[in-house]
Amino acid sequence: MISVIVPVYKAEKYLQRCIDSILTQSYTDFELLLINDGSPDNCGAICDEYAIKDSRVRVFHKQNGGVSSARNFGLNHAIGEWVTFCDADDYVTPDWLAVYIDAIKEKVDLAIQGYNIIDGDRMIKKELPQCQGNTIEDKRQLIVSLMCQGVYGYLWVKLFRRELIDKYSIRFDTNSAFREDEQFFSRYLEFAKTFRCVEKINYYYVYPTDDKKYGGDDYYSLLQIFQSLDVIYNRELPFEICRLHFVNIKDCAVVYIANGRMLTNYHIDLYFRMESTLGKGGIKNSFLSLLISNCRIFPFLSKNIIKLIQWIS
Repeated sequence: MISVIVPVYKAEKYLQRCIDSILTQSYTDFELLLINDGSPDNCGAICDEYAIKDSRVRVFHKQNGGVSSARNFGLNHAIGEWVTFCDADDYVTPDWLAVYIDAIKEKVDLAIQGYNIIDGDRMIKKELPQCQGNTIEDKRQLIVSLMCQGVYGYLWVKLFRRELIDKYSIRFDTNSAFREDEQFFSRYLEFAKTFRCVEKINYYYVYPTDDKKYGGDDYYSLLQIFQSLDVIYNRELPFEICRLHFVNIKDCAVVYIANGRMLTNYHIDLYFRMESTLGKGGIKNSFLSLLISNCRIFPFLSKNIIKLIQWIS
């Protein structure tokens, strides 16, 4: 059985489309967990109506706690051998779950598909090359590939083995409002040994409107992600990952210092390891590196110099 977890909040306009697309799956051995996260609209009533019509639908009503809280609630109540996720404003093709089932016949811990992005009148395909692996090096190459293709954090194109999730108490960090999906996936990858990627695309991700996008970046999440990556790569992060994330890590450090927040030793160490891998030069980068390396010794001075740099820029 597959447990499909759908957090529901302020999705009244799209919710029926989402649920209908899941209930018309060609593969029928699944349960659909609708987690009504205190939605103030008619979502709760819509969920209850579907539970009456289809015994595979299980509805839970809880106080609003955010998407991570809702997903954790779903994980705590899931009974399927496998788990995947869907967002309430997205939809899937009838073969979404069947493709997963075909992929896990190879006895893997993780199956991954591509997806379509619906952005207004545009549709963008995110296809994955068909591949599979069962070594640590295969997994490391998978991470780089998923990051470069922009598929790394998205949960709804991945099928997870619930045994691993429960055995290692892998849950979503409710302190994070950004990249919490990447945190969860990175943590899962620490323990997953085998995987398979398929070329088929069965998920339609409807790009959020401005009022539904996340507000702000949670750099705490970024550090949590890299703690897992350090475990997987034995602290030897490859060039591609450093290239993709160095600016984020640097910006994270600058924002922390400018706001008087203390950088952790791990944050500073990660910054300089990335800089060393990339061989970053230039006067501005060198000056920022000097400030970051001394921010714990001269916090007031570092903070105000960075604010001056920001003001001049």
